[in-house]
Amino acid sequence: MGDAALADEIELYGAVVVAASEKDGSLTDAEIDAALGVPPVRRGGSRTTEADDRSGERTG
Repeated sequence: MGDAALADEIELYGAVVVAASEKDGSLTDAEIDAALGVPPVRRGGSRTTEADDRSGERTG
């Protein structure tokens, strides 16, 4: 693993640690996704995209 990839992994791990430290109990899957910057899942199981978010379109 290269330095840039390792730095990215450490940053993601840190984001989850910070989110976990701010909550009593376990993080939900949605909270982990939010900490990692993963877009929310729409009804129908597909992920939203930035284009969806900007346009306000919701399909699925």
